[in-house]
Amino acid sequence: MEFFLRPENEKIWAEVQELAHKSDLGSLQSYVAVAQRLTSPFKLVHYAAQEAEAEGKKITPENIMIMTLVSPPCSNRTRR
Repeated sequence: MEFFLRPENEKIWAEVQELAHKSDLGSLQSYVAVAQRLTSPFKLVHYAAQEAEAEGKKITPENIMIMTLVSPPCSNRTRR
C-alpha cells in the first residue's frame, strides 16, 4: 500500500481504485505484483514469456532471469 499512496504515484493509485470498482481482479493482481517488485529487497525469478531485450541483451522464453530489486531511498528518510 505504501507504494500506491506515495504522492508521486497518485495517478497509479487512481487507476488501482478504478480497477477495484470494476472488480478487475487480474489487473489488480498485476499492479500489486509490480508494486512488490519495485519495493522488495528480495531476489525474484522471472521466466520470459516472449522474446524481448533487456539492457541490450536478447531474452528468449528459454531464459531465466534473476532480479535483485531494491527500493530507492526515500528523500524524507534520514541516513544513519
